[in-house]
Amino acid sequence: MTALNGWHRGERLARHKTGYDSAPETAALWTHIQGEMPEQHSTFYTTRLQFLPICILDREQRPWGSILVGRDGKQGYIHHPKYDTLVIQAKLWEKDPFSRILDTWDEKSGTNLLAGIGVELSTRRRNKFAGKIVRTERMDQEGSVDIEVVVNQALG
Repeated sequence: MTALNGWHRGERLARHKTGYDSAPETAALWTHIQGEMPEQHSTFYTTRLQFLPICILDREQRPWGSILVGRDGKQGYIHHPKYDTLVIQAKLWEKDPFSRILDTWDEKSGTNLLAGIGVELSTRRRNKFAGKIVRTERMDQEGSVDIEVVVNQALG
């Protein structure tokens, strides 16, 4: 089942400017966005990725991009404990925007939206997700953090 009821205002504007609205085959693509993460996606995130590009909103609702990597730089830093949840055990750089946003994060701050796109370079396979951060835990002063995300939009 889709997690959306249509394109959001910004997406509609972009689609109109690029002419996608006039193409019937792309008009309803939003219906392919699922409300739950398929098992194939979770397997992809947990076994195939060496890095994960993400976007998060700060307190002023401005988007910031970052790239998450495992603490040891290898695959397997993303875990999938249940059907709609990803736990990312990442190493953050000191000046990374995501690190700064997490320093001010709390459950009520409104900065809990997160989106990411997993890319497997060798096959060009891509899976996108969006959801909410429900927990973060700084593991040490070296920039290690655990991030738990409940995924409510998935697209392969």
